[in-house]
Amino acid sequence: MPLPPDLVTRLRSLAEGTPTAPVEFLRAARGLGQVYADMTKEGQTWMEGREGGEEGEREAIHFVVAHGQTIHHEPKENLSFQLFDPWPVVRQCSVPVLYDLRQADLIAGGEGAPISPIADPILYGCDSTKGTVSIINLGGICNQTHFVTRPGEALEVSGQDVCPCNILLNGLCECLLDLPYDNNGDAARAGSVDQTVCDMLTAYVTSNTAGAVSLGRELYHKSSIRKLTDACLALPSSPSPSDILRSGVEVVAGMVAGELSRVGTVHGIVAGGGVRHTLLFDRIGALCPGLTLQRSDDTQVPSEAREAACFAVLGAISDDGHPITIPRITKATQPGVAGAWVGLEHKRW
Repeated sequence: MPLPPDLVTRLRSLAEGTPTAPVEFLRAARGLGQVYADMTKEGQTWMEGREGGEEGEREAIHFVVAHGQTIHHEPKENLSFQLFDPWPVVRQCSVPVLYDLRQADLIAGGEGAPISPIADPILYGCDSTKGTVSIINLGGICNQTHFVTRPGEALEVSGQDVCPCNILLNGLCECLLDLPYDNNGDAARAGSVDQTVCDMLTAYVTSNTAGAVSLGRELYHKSSIRKLTDACLALPSSPSPSDILRSGVEVVAGMVAGELSRVGTVHGIVAGGGVRHTLLFDRIGALCPGLTLQRSDDTQVPSEAREAACFAVLGAISDDGHPITIPRITKATQPGVAGAWVGLEHKRW
């Protein structure tokens, strides 16, 4: 279900730190909560009449797990703001809601991210015959989960944010072509790699990623990307917009592939909106000889639904009374059970 355009504009403005009256935060949170409520209600309607289980009991949504919209992420201060109003879901759908899942890790001294590593092996399954398997999320930020199982040994899981992905590539496309994204990577395919542009983009990215466990949009504001594109266009080599987009793809693919090579990935599963950027997908594969790369869609987990499915898993883990983050990844010390529940009077199991 797409977000209403006016809500997208409002959320983006808040995430970019535009000076805003407090009431705008309230309106954005309520609007986002209403979208979640409408979507949940649609799911409930779809499930009506469906039967499941050995005795034919009707399926039902037991609870909703909601991440909300990250407005600001400040891991060095153990702070992160996920904007969301759960009450439209509770009232409209009569189900409890679990939200604000990062705070238990943050208050325990962690960065609150990444939090999908514990869910990915459950969602995708573990196969000890494959060696190291990596889940590569090509979202606004690229994050990766790596896991390996060996006969007779416990599952080993690691993960980290790697670099900006769609935040950078979409930002370049918006500044250069006035388009929200490069559909299928077609514009980038029309260009050539410019090494000077690559060096400039790499410097821009690595100035914020060095030593970081987690990254956020606030590190890569549109204004800074616009300054970067203006500087690239002014180079003596006169790169075209397509050359800059092509160079951006090469930088992102190189960073993603570099991390996969570092951990020895033999099988990668790619999810997130970047899966639709076919050039990016192809370049990651080309830079990792011997790596088997497939789209999440081919594993029966739709690429655009991977993060939502991960949060469903995290919600079930939290509901069972277990922490959802891995301390050696987030740097937390004994994080507690995550999330805040509302609407618990609707809990029926």
